[in-house]
Amino acid sequence: MSTRKSIRFPDDIYEEIETKAKQKGIKFSKEVVNRLRNQGDTPLPAILAKTQTIINLTRAGKTKEAQKEMNLLWEKTLTSSK
Repeated sequence: MSTRKSIRFPDDIYEEIETKAKQKGIKFSKEVVNRLRNQGDTPLPAILAKTQTIINLTRAGKTKEAQKEMNLLWEKTLTSSK
């Protein structure tokens, strides 16, 4: 179920959401809902931890393992932003 509401927000925010929705290939309203649901939900600590793992693997000469971790990080980042 969904509810239709008319709201006002600044033009720059509208343009930002419109651009991001087009980049993702989704509707404007879906991008707005994604932003509302994920408001304040930053994955920064998890990303920093994963990045440190990748650095440590690289320093240890385990480039294949580091690449695998990097690919997983990108996959999670890209799918969570849709």
